[in-house]
Amino acid sequence: MKPVSPAPCRHQQSLHRQRNQLPPVWRRNRKPAYFFLALWSLAWFFVGHHGSREYTAQKAVFAAQYPNVDEHLLTLAFRKAYFARYFKYIYRVLAVMTFFYGAAYWEHFTTRTGVYITCFMLVSLVCYHYHRKWQVEEMN
Repeated sequence: MKPVSPAPCRHQQSLHRQRNQLPPVWRRNRKPAYFFLALWSLAWFFVGHHGSREYTAQKAVFAAQYPNVDEHLLTLAFRKAYFARYFKYIYRVLAVMTFFYGAAYWEHFTTRTGVYITCFMLVSLVCYHYHRKWQVEEMN
């Protein structure tokens, strides 16, 4: 008669399932994960570097348009104008996305879908508000 091994407890079963959910390559070797993390960090570093250069160049153009304005006031006005432009992009994208998200889940509408749509609409309205509030038309 063969000895019967005891069944693994639930904790051991869940650990086994968690380990086996990773792709086989990543279970043996973590180097692809570290490489991806380094590549991702490097990409975002260059995105930030490019954004910083763009911000500085646009600030110089803005300062050249208004040479008689105090530096502190100019910096505040430029920040508001700069971010108002991006708020405009964000509220337009969110408004269109909200419509298509609602259309995609029309037949399977749940409370969670309603919460997501409400959040998208609120963020879109807040971005629209700040875009209209901070929009710089003329500075005299």
